[in-house]
Amino acid sequence: MADDPAPASPPRPLSVLVVDDDEYTRVFIGRFLAGTARIAQAVNGREALDKAMAEPPDVIVMDLEMPVMGGLEAAAGIREWERREGRARCAMIALSSHDDEAIRARSRKAGFDAYLAKPVSPDELRRALSECSVAQGTILVDPDLKDALPGFLESRRAMAGELAQAISDCDAERVRALAHKLAGSLMLYGFHWAAERSKTIERRAGGNALAGLAAEAAALRRHLDGVQVRFEEKKGKKEN
Repeated sequence: MADDPAPASPPRPLSVLVVDDDEYTRVFIGRFLAGTARIAQAVNGREALDKAMAEPPDVIVMDLEMPVMGGLEAAAGIREWERREGRARCAMIALSSHDDEAIRARSRKAGFDAYLAKPVSPDELRRALSECSVAQGTILVDPDLKDALPGFLESRRAMAGELAQAISDCDAERVRALAHKLAGSLMLYGFHWAAERSKTIERRAGGNALAGLAAEAAALRRHLDGVQVRFEEKKGKKEN
């Protein structure tokens, strides 16, 4: 009988910056994130920009219409700072009472990763957070993939290296093709965060927007280098 594996270290709490000029909206969002995240708050985009540069969060949930500085301007400022400093992008989720394609397009152009129309439900908020945020803890993989996984991870790490080189070479089509292949294969194996980041790289390369992608590729490679995997036990079947 194999020894029981050592217990995994508890995942680092996700840091979330909640930005809204309405106190009760901040309370609502914080209420549904309090059990799983370390939360900071800002009342406008200017304060959000200052806080994000002083202590970069994992995720920013930000309203678009606020006094002093709105969410679109703040998001663009945060993305510019990340590019200038060579930092990996934090995840940014936009909140707005408007729900039309024009404002969604403006939010994407400013640098948001997701868009939620108010009133937002707790489930929508949690789902967006899960899809956008950095993977925490251990990834569960189907045990039928156990033999293939070492080779798969080695090949995806090599592909992430090729991706970084293509970005350095300013080869947008090569970046797009590699990111597309990474996204599809990583999703199949259950690496959802890495797949979503690859999709983001693919979309930006498709628009020839390579600025800042070197940091994204580096974050993806660090994740693949350090990821912890556990094989999910199926009912009636135990791991060897």
